[in-house]
Amino acid sequence: MFIKSAARVLAAATMLGALVLAGPFAFAAPATTEPAMTAAKPDPVEARIKELHNKLSITAAQQTQWDSLVRVMRDNAKAMTDLQKQRSHDAKAMTAVDAVKS
Repeated sequence: MFIKSAARVLAAATMLGALVLAGPFAFAAPATTEPAMTAAKPDPVEARIKELHNKLSITAAQQTQWDSLVRVMRDNAKAMTDLQKQRSHDAKAMTAVDAVKS
């Protein structure tokens, strides 16, 4: 009975880990093998920044603070992309526990 329960907990933790990792990348544009002649898809981070700027109606007085926030948003997006690349590089050597922790 305990072994089945532990297996279920591990399976649930693995699924939760996968969902958490997928969260930030759910809106990322998928990699494509289309020729370079097609129009490039907009960066989802930049699109979100523009959307928020318009929704929040940032004024000239708020622009300095907004620029600081945008810098943090871009840094966070780059950090998440780098972590995802590192995780995918290490994925084949990971145990289930390593995958959940990553």
